[in-house]
Amino acid sequence: MLRQHQVLELMAHERQYQDKTWPRDARRRVMYGFLAPHLILLRTYLEKAEAAWTSSNGNLAGLQQVGKIAAIALRALEETEGSEELIEKGLR
Repeated sequence: MLRQHQVLELMAHERQYQDKTWPRDARRRVMYGFLAPHLILLRTYLEKAEAAWTSSNGNLAGLQQVGKIAAIALRALEETEGSEELIEKGLR
């Protein structure tokens, strides 16, 4: 199993990949300022994770998708309008 610092390192690499592969131009920055596109991506990748797990022999393929889900969730927190309120209010 991974330690938290290893998971965070994986997430940093995946976020760099996302930023390089799907940079945000002005139009996309506006679109991804809303939560809905992030939720659609999360649902899509959850379905991919389920399919990967059920069609493989082991956890690796599903875990790769779970890693992408976690990075998509991080990007949602970074980009969605109003997310800075979480600093004061927290997640609970």
